[in-house]
This record gives sequence, C-alpha cells and structure tokens, in this order.
Amino acid sequence: MFNSQQALKQYSAVDQTVQAKHTTPHQLTAMLLSGVLRSLETAETAMKQKKFQLKGEQLNQAINIIEELDDSLDLENGGELAQNLRSLYPYMVQVLYKSSFNNDVSLVREVSDLLQEINSAWESIPLQYRNNTSIIK
Repeated sequence: MFNSQQALKQYSAVDQTVQAKHTTPHQLTAMLLSGVLRSLETAETAMKQKKFQLKGEQLNQAINIIEELDDSLDLENGGELAQNLRSLYPYMVQVLYKSSFNNDVSLVREVSDLLQEINSAWESIPLQYRNNTSIIK
C-alpha cells in the first residue's frame, strides 16, 4: 500500500516526465536550471543543519543535473557560449565534490551564484528566439 507521501512522490515523478515530453528545449533547460538551484538550496540548508545524508543526496542530484546540462550542449552550433559552458560545468562539479568533502557552504553558494547568472541570462532570452536556442541539442 502507498502512504500519502509515496503517492505524492510518484505523482510528482509522473507529472515531471509528462511535462518534460511536451516542452521546448528552452523550457526543459529552464526546468533543469530551476531543479539544480533547488537542490543546491536544500543542500546548503542541510549542511547548516548537519543533515549529512540529505546534503549528499541533494549535492548528488545537483551534480547529475549539471552533467545533464553539460551533455546537452550543442558545441557545433552553440559558438563561444557553448564552449564556455563546456568549461564551466565540470568546474562546478569539482567545486561541489569539494564542498561535500569539506562540508563547505561557501562553495555551494559559489556554484549557486554561477547558476543564478546562467539562469537569469536564460530567462532573458526574448520569446521569439526561445525555439532557436542553438547552445543546446
């Protein structure tokens, strides 16, 4: 039997899968950026509260999302921006591993700040260009 928490998690997972199948590449990238920022916020709070298992889970989730963002870059058509992100994403992953090992909130904040800048730039893309985002496959 499901309890209400399990049912909610399963519904959320199904809803996200359905939502992802019906989104543009721009919307999907926005969803990934939002998700990684939420994971980093939760990881930071978990670090401060010494909830190490939650910290590890959230940092792992953030790393997985960053790696997915990196894998989705279109280096052939994305120009200098895609090349710069290709360098930045692995750096972020290294910083998050270091933050986890040292339990260093400032390193999580550093990555979060970088991703906030990327997210702000992504959100500022004019509507008429959102289907032509050539830095992603």
